[in-house]
Amino acid sequence: MESYRREFIGNVSHELKTPIFSVQGFAETLLDGALDDESVNRTFLKKILHHANRLDNLARDLSTITKIETDELDMSNEAFDVAELFDAAIESVEIRAEEKGIMPRQRVAPDLPQIYGDFDRLRRVLVNLVDNAIKYNQDGGTVQLEAESQNDEVVIRVVDDGIGISPDHLPRLTERFYRVDKSRSRNQGGTGLGLAIVKHILAAHDRELHVESAPEEGSTFYFTLPTSPQPSLQPA
Repeated sequence: MESYRREFIGNVSHELKTPIFSVQGFAETLLDGALDDESVNRTFLKKILHHANRLDNLARDLSTITKIETDELDMSNEAFDVAELFDAAIESVEIRAEEKGIMPRQRVAPDLPQIYGDFDRLRRVLVNLVDNAIKYNQDGGTVQLEAESQNDEVVIRVVDDGIGISPDHLPRLTERFYRVDKSRSRNQGGTGLGLAIVKHILAAHDRELHVESAPEEGSTFYFTLPTSPQPSLQPA
């Protein structure tokens, strides 16, 4: 636990340093005279805003994980359609999808029953998974959200044809701040907490995240949800 604590603090510190140093550097440059240079001042201000937003996202993600772990984040248990969940998730990633020329597609089995869980938290799960599928894909690649019945459950999958993941990385994917390709991940943005949040939210629904992937062959992330009311959701 002590080793984990040190690693976690080290990771948080590292994630904070880059945006803080960037904000300081651009602000100092503006104060040193660049503020009056119309060819760069707006560009520098946009970079400051970008890194400030990165810090805000990191704080929000850390807060979300902490609240789930300490049972401070209330979970609802409602019925809803899978298509509705898919639509909400895709809408949330439209900007990133357009930037990479990727239009996430849906494949929902006909006559699919409603599923039960916390709609907003499960939307966050899908947003994180779809965002990763877009982020680690080639321009114009394919991302598909799938749903089909399996016994008394519905299997939900996010399938992509992106860069894939080697087997040695798969066991650690949901660790906080764990990155398969550190340099590429940071260039793409994100806090390094997305899959950790996915794991915690699914655990609160008594579910697990499963992954099938191979380098250059794409990835499939999937989990199941019940089609009947469940006991009160538990904290992760």
